[in-house]
Amino acid sequence: MMNTMFRKLHIFIIIFTGHTAVFSFGETPSSQDNLKIELHSPKIKQKEFFIIGRIEKTFEHIQWEDVLNKEGIKVQRKKMDKESIFALKASGVIEASIESIITIFRDTKQAHLWAPGLKQRTLLKNISELEAVVYDIHEMPWPCQDRDIVMFNSIKLLTSRKQIALISSSIENFKLDPKPNNKVRAELHYSYIGLTPISKDKTLIEFFIHVDPKGSLPKWLINHIVKTRPYSFLKAIEKSAKNTPAKLGNSTMKLVDRLKKILLMKKLTSN
Repeated sequence: MMNTMFRKLHIFIIIFTGHTAVFSFGETPSSQDNLKIELHSPKIKQKEFFIIGRIEKTFEHIQWEDVLNKEGIKVQRKKMDKESIFALKASGVIEASIESIITIFRDTKQAHLWAPGLKQRTLLKNISELEAVVYDIHEMPWPCQDRDIVMFNSIKLLTSRKQIALISSSIENFKLDPKPNNKVRAELHYSYIGLTPISKDKTLIEFFIHVDPKGSLPKWLINHIVKTRPYSFLKAIEKSAKNTPAKLGNSTMKLVDRLKKILLMKKLTSN
């Protein structure tokens, strides 16, 4: 019984250390002015700016602790301010195109097929091709309650880092939130995946995440289990993306093409 419980807890932690922006190809926004105002409010945009700022600046003054270096993937962690749960970082090259990687993150209907431990993923609102709100349920071992979360996701081109960034964070009081009474609401402080193509079928990934499952789980247990999970998550991305044909919309392809031009210009000017 205990082995089963800890195995399920491991699976739960895998997906929560692999939260990323997920979008849908389905719904096309029409009259959504009120929703756009709600999700583009100063509070939401300030949080998104804060996440990018942390990735680019704040992390620099705290030393990362090495956790794992396996098959070209390096995993690190660090204590963030007064938070008792560590932030995690993973980086490495995976054998999949940047287009296919973005494709699997955008497909909410197929997410449970490759994301370990994901019980349900629902697209609450597709704001645009580059922004969406999703609702996740993550299975927990008995006697723990399942965790759920509502996230605002965006895809951006960060020229300073030469990356396509998939950015996610929790949002509160979203009007389409299912708000079930039998779930514990987790908090995703931020998830950031930076993608840089290095060849047709290889992509450099830089992954940052800081999440609190909440509830009564001991923080020391969470920190112990999660420390190597980003490696499993990146390998799951690789396995799924390398077998998934790229299918991107015009707005996303424009970002990818622009990034490739930036990288080509850098290569030409450095020679």
